[in-house]
Amino acid sequence: MKVCRNCGVRLADYATFCDACGMRQPTAQRVAVQRAYQPVQRRTYQTSEEEGWDPIRLGVALLIIGFLLGFGVGAVVFNVLAGPGSQPTTTQRATLTSLMTTSQQPPVTQTPFVTVTQTSPQTTITTSPQTVITISPQITTTTSVTTPMATAGWREIKRFTGSADMTTDPFNIPAAMWRIRWSYTSPQATSFSFFVYEVGQSAYVNAVSSYTLGASSVTNIGKGQSNFYLSITTRANYEIIIEVPV
Repeated sequence: MKVCRNCGVRLADYATFCDACGMRQPTAQRVAVQRAYQPVQRRTYQTSEEEGWDPIRLGVALLIIGFLLGFGVGAVVFNVLAGPGSQPTTTQRATLTSLMTTSQQPPVTQTPFVTVTQTSPQTTITTSPQTVITISPQITTTTSVTTPMATAGWREIKRFTGSADMTTDPFNIPAAMWRIRWSYTSPQATSFSFFVYEVGQSAYVNAVSSYTLGASSVTNIGKGQSNFYLSITTRANYEIIIEVPV
């Protein structure tokens, strides 16, 4: 049995028109087609968020863990392959730094006053061979005095004396090599230094530095046949003699 869509009267399944209102009725084939296309209820699935985990967060966490594991394994393999000698030690770094600094500076004359060890409250200056001079309970100076070379065979061409900083007048060195005989005295430990410059040059040719009550020595210069001058820095009484071979 079917029902009229217009007036609601019950009709036979095979009726084409309504007996009451005359409304055309759909055929059985159309009804079957309409029933065939009735909407189907789809099953619902529980999402991952409802299950308690987030795939994006899980993926990020796994990626970070994989990166850390790969980095750690790579570092271990690198250290094993490179060996213990691949990284410079502190001593090697200090040696390299010292060599680089030395190579960029002109040669400095080796003098008896090269190593200074400072402690608090005492200050100690150490050289070799050793001559210990006690200045005060707080300062102990260990120094050596090099015996000047014999004056025979050398000729003085210039002499400088004073007790304050000074830049000397230029002097000419006619020989290929020459020397400087220097000495200074002071009632207390003080610094004494001078730099040898060639006229017209900014880099020094040689340098001497000392810190004690007084000392004397000879500095040989291997560069000559030019004009030179000295830059002296001290508060001690000093005497500097320029000599060339006879």
